[in-house]
Amino acid sequence: MVRNWFLRIGWVDRPDGNRKIHVEPIPRAGGIAIVLAYMGAYALLAAVRLHGWTTTQLNLDLICSVLPGVALVFLMGLLDDKRGVSPWIKLCVQVAAAVIVFIGGLHVEIFHWIPWEKWTWSLPLTVFWLVLCTNAFNLIDGMDGLSTGLGLFATVTLICAAAIHHNYPLLLATVPLAGALLGFLPFNSNPASIFLGDCGSYSVGFLLGCFGIVWSQKSATFLGLTAPLLCLAVPLVDLALAIARRFLGAKSIFSSDRHHIHHRLLDRGLTPRRVVLILYGAAALAAVLSLLSTMVRDIYAAFVLLPFFCAAWLGIRTLRYAALQFIDPIALWGKFRQIVRSETIVQNARRTLDVANTPHARWEVLSTTAAQLGFCHVGMTLDGVKFFKSFDTSDATPAWVVTIPLTGGGRVELAHRFESAEGTVISVAPLAEVLRTVLAPVRSSTNPALGHDGQEVEGVHSLPHAAVGRAAS
Repeated sequence: MVRNWFLRIGWVDRPDGNRKIHVEPIPRAGGIAIVLAYMGAYALLAAVRLHGWTTTQLNLDLICSVLPGVALVFLMGLLDDKRGVSPWIKLCVQVAAAVIVFIGGLHVEIFHWIPWEKWTWSLPLTVFWLVLCTNAFNLIDGMDGLSTGLGLFATVTLICAAAIHHNYPLLLATVPLAGALLGFLPFNSNPASIFLGDCGSYSVGFLLGCFGIVWSQKSATFLGLTAPLLCLAVPLVDLALAIARRFLGAKSIFSSDRHHIHHRLLDRGLTPRRVVLILYGAAALAAVLSLLSTMVRDIYAAFVLLPFFCAAWLGIRTLRYAALQFIDPIALWGKFRQIVRSETIVQNARRTLDVANTPHARWEVLSTTAAQLGFCHVGMTLDGVKFFKSFDTSDATPAWVVTIPLTGGGRVELAHRFESAEGTVISVAPLAEVLRTVLAPVRSSTNPALGHDGQEVEGVHSLPHAAVGRAAS
């Protein structure tokens, strides 16, 4: 009924050949059908007044505390579907809805023993979690049946958790949502005749975020709080990847692109239906692990999380995001050590150069520093005296040469080979800045490179013309 009515009034989503890959205009008001079905279930329950249920089993306090926030998010999504809403306005509305739910009694609780924990930790964490879930389901709603199916997997997982822990309010809140999503899925599956729309994806994400908080409140340990994260793993991972690649690409995190998980799988030659089934499988695996993490003893919960993180990391690597290829924990740790080592060497050189008062003393500091950083040749011209030193025996031309002009005259030349340590490249800019500002000429009446008898001091050499030509080439 909703689909046909919105087709008649022309409220449809038109293809653009880029992110919107459907062929014909399709209504994007599926959220209206889901919300009507969801609320209709409670209206029917209230009207029939089923006999034999205890007050505890028919506790609708959870639904009443969640509905105002859901209504606000739904209306904002409906306006976004119709006219478009600024990202900042959408974010502010989502935060307001989360605060309303928080005031209604839904809290992410971690540090129960800390005074003022409710306002210092619980409020920001609750708002952050609900905004995260709301946008995660909105961003992954890019293929027929994907967001609806992932929402159904998460809802069924929550139903199972509620049944295991005898949480009747949560059970009563999630079963109608599963029914609404299950009834909507055939219309939304490929080829879809109606889309979920922002009003639907925002509402489903917000509801599941709220129900995840209820689930986490039954956990006494921090590891138990990871179960809702696993339950919503696929949309949350997609959101995290979107934020990471946009941040690393110097783009606004609110910008749109065609690099979500489902888009990357499509680019690898998979059909839309197969992409959806693969992500359904990932959601099912995450759902099983989330339930296991709440059923096993806390000491074994970490072992349940390990296969999930391994599978998630392998999946992300398989997607081959250019901006994320360098994020390898082992490689990053190695680069971090190189940066710390190089920075330490450069700062030691700065301190030593500050007290060196002759060209010879400064040359000794410079040559030692260049050797530690992995340069293959170093040369210096200071106060008319030329120095040169090579740290390898190869006659091959260096890969590149850096010439650093010194304040007040003179220069330093540093040569590098591709085989040299990575710390060489990392240290070029900070070393150049130190040498340019600290290594100034030292004037004296007597050439400091010569002894009192006019002989060249040992260790000071003229820069060979052959070496200069080889470096310049």
